[in-house]
Formats: sequence, structure tokens, C-alpha cells
Amino acid sequence: MSHASQIDILEILNGISDQQAFDSDFGGDSDAEDVLCVSSASNTPTSTTRGSKRKNAFNGGPSTSPLSSSSCNINSHDDSNLSTISSEVPKLSRLRSRKLKSAINSNALQSSSGSEVDDSDFDPSYEPIPHIDTNDNILAENSDNENNMLNISEPLNIENMDLLVDFIENSDDDSNYIEDNNENNILFSFSKDQPLTSLSYDSFDFNEFYGPNVLVDIKSPMQNFDIYFSDFYQYIVDQSNLYSNQCGKNLNLSIIEFKAFLGILIIMGFHRLPSLRLYWSANENFYNHRISNIITQKRFLNILRYLHLNNNSKMPKRESSTFDKLYKIRPMIDHLNNVYCTSFSPDRNLSCDESMVGFKGRSGIKQYMPMKPVKRGFKIWAICCAITGYLLKFIIYEGKKDSKEKGSLGEKTVLEMTNNYQDKGYCVFFDRFFSSINLVSELLKRKIFACGTMLQNRKYFPKTLLKADKSLSMGDYDFASSGEISVYKWMDRGKKPVVVVSSIHKGEDITVVKRKNNVGIREDVKCPKSIADYNKYMGGVDHFDQLLECYNITWKSRRWWMKLFYYFCDATIVNSYIMYRSLLADELIGQFCNRKAFLPKKVIPSTKRKPTDVGRGRIILAGNNSRLQNVGNHMPIAGKYNRCRLCSTKKNVKRSKIHCQECEVALCLDCFLPFHSQ
Repeated sequence: MSHASQIDILEILNGISDQQAFDSDFGGDSDAEDVLCVSSASNTPTSTTRGSKRKNAFNGGPSTSPLSSSSCNINSHDDSNLSTISSEVPKLSRLRSRKLKSAINSNALQSSSGSEVDDSDFDPSYEPIPHIDTNDNILAENSDNENNMLNISEPLNIENMDLLVDFIENSDDDSNYIEDNNENNILFSFSKDQPLTSLSYDSFDFNEFYGPNVLVDIKSPMQNFDIYFSDFYQYIVDQSNLYSNQCGKNLNLSIIEFKAFLGILIIMGFHRLPSLRLYWSANENFYNHRISNIITQKRFLNILRYLHLNNNSKMPKRESSTFDKLYKIRPMIDHLNNVYCTSFSPDRNLSCDESMVGFKGRSGIKQYMPMKPVKRGFKIWAICCAITGYLLKFIIYEGKKDSKEKGSLGEKTVLEMTNNYQDKGYCVFFDRFFSSINLVSELLKRKIFACGTMLQNRKYFPKTLLKADKSLSMGDYDFASSGEISVYKWMDRGKKPVVVVSSIHKGEDITVVKRKNNVGIREDVKCPKSIADYNKYMGGVDHFDQLLECYNITWKSRRWWMKLFYYFCDATIVNSYIMYRSLLADELIGQFCNRKAFLPKKVIPSTKRKPTDVGRGRIILAGNNSRLQNVGNHMPIAGKYNRCRLCSTKKNVKRSKIHCQECEVALCLDCFLPFHSQ
């Protein structure tokens, strides 16, 4: 049986229209019965456009395909030749056919101006079939395996056609990967051997300092906390006073009073009540003597009402190019991001992950994460010290936004958060949302080593070099390397393997972990060291979140940015505690959850406020036993104008200068006797 030549196959494939591909009885397969024949030349003239000629040819019209106008005619074809092609050309799926056509047409093949099929004189938009130089290979040569190289100088039959299609289909998973990033081509050539390079984790001399970068007075937690807010106190006070003036009020807030406000929020964090107003309640079950003696309820609520961080009059309009969704809290974000990383030098190992700040109100940057414990709120990317959980930098996700970095969202996020740690040899760990071989390669260029879990459908993943998932049992592993980048696949308990990409570990770095067998006995199981280190150092952000949730100061608010303000205050408390504990070693272990022993006693300064009388409508402080006995001791005395405890209401406020000497409450003259007799 004769074979179809390469020219014939190319003509057949290029003669398939999009309509035919979609309307085929075989779901888009290029059947031999549907395509043009490859028979003797026919001199049927053509004068229609390329699209119309295709349509007429497939509908049995007199026109021929432009690809074979001088070599094939649908009305004068040879049935024997057609049956030959039907038996030789495999039925390709629509996707496989398009891949094949795209791969062949994308190669630099030389065109022959004297070709018999050149009908460009009849149709200027028509592009003739290029002449194929049989000495050039369409597909790149695989130097590792010469048997896989496809020689298209031979006629294409069923066997080498399948080889060509399989080669193109598996081109994304082959050992040679090339990506055009408009700047330079990145070549990842994975193999089982890891060649030595000039930059490696073991050879890099890491000598960065670990610990606080500022002098910390271990006897004064107040000064430790002020490291982060010392330059920001005055800014908050000024902006709050400005906002109150814009609203027609005069807040007259001072730095000392704002510190007292923060200290009260910390007390409220570990002394939790259902409502803010209950801390000033006369009910002994709720009343907090310390808070009530420092500040009145009205003053506290006024500070909370007019607390502000940025001037509203200078806010860019939404249609402006400088519009910022986080404008109301941007100064605090920039300040803390700067002071967090300059005040503390982390361990060599860093972890990058996402965190959620719960919020159910209205906001343009609120996210919905159905698989997270906190499903609605603000998404925050964070990078922390993997050992202590110290927060180094954070980015609030605002949606699609321009960035100086290139790549996917996860890649750009990691690159932005590691800008301060380039050329120092730090190691960053992240999960599969961020990870890619491109990201690990780019970090390596910046002298940052990386390790993270990875999805098997990521670009450049060496699927063909690693064992199939079904062939792995618990404890089995495989790896492939490209320079300093290694990809590991390890089967833990379960049906799906764990896949990790790393520039820290070598291919043969193996350790042992404990796992239970089918009987329930713990036994040693081999595990790549990259996976063990990932489990060890990936929890930095989770550790930070755990410390953050201990008695957080957050309260419900209609203003969306107040949720972030509470979050940043808690984050600053966590960072100051970590720094404070790093100097005292084991002396403060377990003290964090008890914030009353760490911050509140020192954070709250004395505002020299006199205790004020309890407001209207509250339960009487004096009990019945003392109020109704020895009434002779309850003598009226003159005092300041205050609300009458008995008759004053919200709608009808009555004040009196007469006070009971024993009960210490204001009473009208007519109410004095009824108050002590009821």
C-alpha cells in the first residue's frame, strides 16, 4: 500500500475549514472521506476567494481547494487514492489536529515562488503552501534520546503520524521547556542528574543578624510597644482632631489620651463583654473600675467616633488614576510595613501565606473564601519569620492591580514581599497557590532560595520524568532536577502524592518521618528532606495568626477600615511581644495570652481624670440594705449639677445640685425622700 507524501498530508490538514471541524460527525475529527483527495493534477480554474473555494469544495461544487488547485479535484478524484488516504491518515481529535497544524505551520519553512499550487495571482489574500526542505526537522531534537527524534524526510504513515501527534501533545510536559517572557528565554532542562552551579544553598555564606535591631528596655513593655507607634501617635491625633473639626466638633485629643484609649482596647480584649457600654455599667457583674476611673464612657465613644487616619478632603476621586481603595488607612499600612522590617531581623527561614480579617459589612475589597474558617473579609498576604511568627510585611489584596513585578498573582505577591531580603541568602517557603518553577527561578536570580508545594499542572512541570501517581505506594518518592531547582514527588498516606519544588535541597536529600502502618504501629518512612523542611518552616504565618487571635481587640464597626485598624494594633502587640520575649529567653514563655501581665499596666498612662458619676438609667450603686437603714445618715449636701437619679430621663433631663452624702448621687429636692423610702 502506497504512503501519502508529506506534501499531501500538509495539503489535507490545511484544507480543513473551521466549519468542517465543528460540524464533523466525529466531533471535529479530520476524516479521510471529508478532506480533499490527493490525485493527479487538475487544471480547473479558480477565481473565488479562499473561504468560498473551501466551502464549494466540501459541498461538492466545481471549485477546488486552494491548497491543491492544480493537484486535486473533488469531481475527478480516484477512488483508489481516496481509500488509500483513508487507511493511512489517522482520525485526529480537533485539539490534536489543531496542535499538529499549528506546530507544522509555525516552523520556518521556505516558500517556492514557482510552485504549482501558488495561486496568489488569483487571490491576493491567499498564502501558498511553503516548500518543505526535507533536510530540516520540524521538531526540535532531543539530545538525550535520539530515538525520539522524528525524521519527516520519510513518508508519513500511521506509525510516524502517531509519533508526531504524541510528540506535540506531550510538548508541554517534555524535559525541555522554553518560555518567551519578552525579555529572555528561560530554559528548564530537567533530568535525574543535578549539575553543580555557582549558586547553591550549601555554598552560600549566610551571616545575617537574627533578633531585634533596636534597643529594647526589658523592664518597660510600654517602651517596647512605642517602638512601632512612637512616630505615628502624633499623626493619628492630628488627623482625628482635623476630622472632628470638619464634622463641626472639637475633639481636642492628646497623645496621652490616645494611649489611654489604646490601653483600654487591650483591656477589653481579655476582659470581654457583649457591649462597649457595659464597662461603665453600674451592675457589678459588668462594671470595670479601672476603665471607668481613667475615661468616661462619653469621652471614649467620642474618640472612637472621630478616630481618623487620612484627610478626606484630599482623597482622590474614583475615576482618578491615583485613586486608592485603601486611602483611609494607607498611612498606617505604609508606616507599619516600614517599621516592622527595620525593627527586627528574622531567622533565615521565612514563610509566606495568606490571612483573613473577618468583615461582613460593605466594602469594595471584601473577599469571599468559602473554604476558609473566615469566609468573608479582607485577604492579607503576609510574610513572617518561620521560627517566631514575627510579621515582617503584609499586602492587602485589593483585586486586579498593576505591579512592577511580572507573572501570576502568586508570583508577583512573593516577589514584592521579598524585596527587602534580596542578595542575602534567605529561604522562603510558600504553598501551591504561589509556587511555580518560574517563581523559584526568579527568586534564585535574586539570591533567595525557595521551597513550596506545587500542582502537577503547572508550567514546566517534568511530568514525563517522574513516576506516575498510581505506581507509588506510601514512602515512595521520585525527583527531577534542573540546575539548582528540584521537583519532588512523595506518596504519603492517601491517594494523592505530595509534590514540592525547591532550590534549597538536592535531589538525594532524604530524611525519615514517623507514620502508622496498617496495624497502627509507628514506623520509619523515607521522605524527601524538602517536604520535611516545608512542614517545619511553613507555619510562620499560622503561628502569627494563632498569637493574634489571643484576646484580640476587634469590635464591630460600620466603617470597614476600623477592622483593619484593630488588626494592625493586634499585629503590633504580637510583634512587640515576640521582640520582648526574644530578649528574655524562657522567662516569658506562656505569658502572651495573659496580656494584662504584659501590656495594659504599662500602656495605659494616668489621664488624671476624676471618677465620674454613673449616667442616667443605670442600676443604683447603693444596695437596699444601706439605702433603707440608718436613714439619718443620708444627709443632703451641695455639689455639682448632675442628673437626678430618680426622675431624670433621656427625654426629660433634670439636674440638681443636691447630693446625698451617703449614696453619693444627685437628687431633686422633691425626690430626696421618695428615693430613700421606696
